Amino acid sequence: MTFEGNIYITDPSYIALIEDWADDEGFDPMDETICCPEFTDYLMKSTGNGDGAWKVYECNPHSLPEIKAIIENGDYSKYDVIGEFCVDSSTACVVYQQEADSYNPSFIADFKTKSHCWTLIENFEGEIEAYYDSDMELHFIGIGNRCFFTT
Repeated sequence: MTFEGNIYITDPSYIALIEDWADDEGFDPMDETICCPEFTDYLMKSTGNGDGAWKVYECNPHSLPEIKAIIENGDYSKYDVIGEFCVDSSTACVVYQQEADSYNPSFIADFKTKSHCWTLIENFEGEIEAYYDSDMELHFIGIGNRCFFTT
């Protein structure tokens, strides 16, 4: 999926207004759909392994097959950690910062001191893919003006 702008990587339940998370017409982590008109483009997927903490690594420049090989190899020591996020709903998402902040202005205010709960990647221009490794664990891979992967 193509993204152009500032993006958050986080648990969608942190952004969701409580009435939308509990409502069948709002966020539905089981079918990986955000049913709110405020969100035009996003990725939301099951983590494949429940809740936990993830890191975001920068890996400029690499191709999609190269990054998938890095993930499968499991050796991230050559790459810089540019953020981290945690998950409490067994789902993770990539959303535009502007849409998340517009939908729920208190999101960052509520989580400002908990930056381990979300990663902001500014001015990203490129493609982001959800990739499940051989253990069926979710990784987001970004290829563009910045290359990154989550694990």
